[in-house]
Amino acid sequence: MIKAEYDEEGNLKLPESILKRREEEEKIFNTEPSIKITKNQISQETPLECELLIQASKKLLNPERIESIFKKAIWRFKHMAKLSITKINDQEYKVKIISGQFRCGWCEQFRAFLGEELKTKVIPRGSCSSYTSFGKY
Repeated sequence: MIKAEYDEEGNLKLPESILKRREEEEKIFNTEPSIKITKNQISQETPLECELLIQASKKLLNPERIESIFKKAIWRFKHMAKLSITKINDQEYKVKIISGQFRCGWCEQFRAFLGEELKTKVIPRGSCSSYTSFGKY
């Protein structure tokens, strides 16, 4: 069990193991072809809305393939969600996922598929939390 520690301002301090892992991941992102995918749950009530921020490292060749891989994933993996992708700039994309019974499974499959198709390391960030269901997805 990890004991919670706080800094002098009262903020929770991350355990050394997490800090070390993040440092290693930043080194990979800055020196190797890789992508960071940050999950962000926008809403906790239905309709649920989640976003994936995809950041391609400067070492990744052809990051524009992210859009075509997204389109393939829509057809390849089961979902009942409204899915869209927006190009932010040459290295960043935002995927929006709205409701849908299989959205979490699709999200995990898409993240793995993106790494496989680009033949690169995926650095996961963020998480999803609970939601309030009103009987609909």
